[in-house]
Amino acid sequence: MHQPQTNLLLVILLTVKKFYIKSELISIEDEADSDVDVLGVTLRDLLRSIAMQIDTRCYAVLTENLTPANINTVAAIDDGWDDLSTGNPILDILKAKQTIRSYRYDPNTNGVLYINSIEEKNLLNYLISVKGSSIPGLSNSTVEGQRLMEILNLKVVVSENATTDYALVFIEGTSFCWKSFMPITSQTEVIVGLGKIVHVWQEGEAILENPRSVFNY
Repeated sequence: MHQPQTNLLLVILLTVKKFYIKSELISIEDEADSDVDVLGVTLRDLLRSIAMQIDTRCYAVLTENLTPANINTVAAIDDGWDDLSTGNPILDILKAKQTIRSYRYDPNTNGVLYINSIEEKNLLNYLISVKGSSIPGLSNSTVEGQRLMEILNLKVVVSENATTDYALVFIEGTSFCWKSFMPITSQTEVIVGLGKIVHVWQEGEAILENPRSVFNY
């Protein structure tokens, strides 16, 4: 059984990061006149913003800010996924899985392919336009509007936090962990005679625990 690596340096140097956002002033008049729950909608949007900030931080840690020193990395084949004549997303993904497996990690268990919407478009275009006749079942399902939820036993996650021209493969629950120092918290500040301001924050940090279970290209 492979024993996870422990990066003691990261543990020693771990510092708390605060993710914070606040709303604009919600006036007494707006809160009273609106048919919708202004405070509820505002809180929902702020929570989404905090989640995005944390997701961005996790991506930065997993990719080592796109300047890898410990994780696995190699350039995509030829000109990448947007080149229909030379690019080969399938071979790139298989290379990532093979490399991770060579370090005794199993990418078929909780493996994730994390890309942004541009790379999703390039991947789908490759699967439908370039290789559609070779894999008609997958091609037909994507043409019919079904989302690409999994490929080669990797869960596909599409996020605008991912950087264009990069694709990240990692193992959920193994590659990194999120250390929470303070759970997500909200507080409403009352400005007497004017209205309210909603504050939301969370404290924590992402820790790259097993860099060799990560592949970025």
